[in-house]
Amino acid sequence: MSEAQKLRIGEHVPMLVCSDVQASIRFYRDILEFDVADRMDDVGLTGWASLTRGRNRIMLTSASYLKAPEKNADGSLDSDVIHYFHCEDVVGIRTYLVNAGVPVSNFYVRFYGKKEIEFSDPDGRLLIFGEDTDEEPTPE
Repeated sequence: MSEAQKLRIGEHVPMLVCSDVQASIRFYRDILEFDVADRMDDVGLTGWASLTRGRNRIMLTSASYLKAPEKNADGSLDSDVIHYFHCEDVVGIRTYLVNAGVPVSNFYVRFYGKKEIEFSDPDGRLLIFGEDTDEEPTPE
């Protein structure tokens, strides 16, 4: 057994640095229906929280003790991380998001057999929801 195989590494939980943790809690809780598992509203500038939804888990942290993400002029982030959620009924999810007032893309059918939508969280992080499909890919 290699030294790396001996390491006991648990689950990977993304910690998202937020300009306003409370706004992000509302987005992930009220729009994407995550549950707030734990929170500390009095740490940093705007707090900290741990949220769960099924097997998904994220942490939200205030930018006061970790560097805040820098936004582009259009509000997006320069990041090489995309948060991808495998889902069922992407059509229903898109309808739900549109009705909730979330700006969301049209559908994209990718060459790898996924029908996807894209939208951003309050800090401009790209979220993609995709489900398996047999549909023909959207022309590029």
